[in-house]
Amino acid sequence: MLQLESKVKKHIPSAVFVDGRLVSPLPTIKVGHRVVTFPNYVELAFIRYDFKTVIEAMKNKKIILNL
Repeated sequence: MLQLESKVKKHIPSAVFVDGRLVSPLPTIKVGHRVVTFPNYVELAFIRYDFKTVIEAMKNKKIILNL
């Protein structure tokens, strides 16, 4: 997880991690018909989508990632 933390910090210096989990900024993630903001879903988003796509979703809140 430290590798993910260093990659995200490189692109978003203001990113906040607690115990290796991303706390802020969280991308908008939609599961089914619900918008979720849990850190567990962020890890799934990095697995399903390209790294750059998730980073752009963190920067631009208009982008919604569907899981």
